[in-house]
Amino acid sequence: MSEANSLTVQDVFGHYQLVGPDLPTTCRLTLDPVSNAGQLPILASRCGSANVASANHWRVTREGFDLLAKGDAVLIGFRRLDVDRFEGRDASGRVYRLERAPMA
Repeated sequence: MSEANSLTVQDVFGHYQLVGPDLPTTCRLTLDPVSNAGQLPILASRCGSANVASANHWRVTREGFDLLAKGDAVLIGFRRLDVDRFEGRDASGRVYRLERAPMA
């Protein structure tokens, strides 16, 4: 993939429903596009997962984005499947899926 095809913050930010093996169906994730102290914050609501709860920021990658904990430890690395869908794996191999949440 060339640099011209790399994703940007504008391609990724927004509100998503997050689905995974340890998550309730109500889990929502918001990727904020506005940097705070050099980090892009996230808001996880109604997720109940220690893995997701420890995420406090995110960064764009060539093929998607990473959910990060303190010290920039990657918790889940997501790759883009299409415009509104991403799929990722955590360190133990559990698969997570994100779909853009409808605006309410």
